[in-house]
Amino acid sequence: MQDLDAIPPVLGPSTIVGSAAFNLLVISGVSILAVGETPKQINDLGVFAVTSIFSLWAYIWLLLVLQVISEG
Repeated sequence: MQDLDAIPPVLGPSTIVGSAAFNLLVISGVSILAVGETPKQINDLGVFAVTSIFSLWAYIWLLLVLQVISEG
């Protein structure tokens, strides 16, 4: 067995970035395959708008916390 102390510290960020890229590509690919020939429509525009607004707010808040509010 491999000694766990010998694993480089770069493995953590690389794993996170690789996992995020894999998830993004797989989810996008499955979504494209699932749509098929018929385009989908949004039935309830209000729910879509609320979800979009809160998603954007979450990303903006994360950006603010990481780059503006947090020191260093």
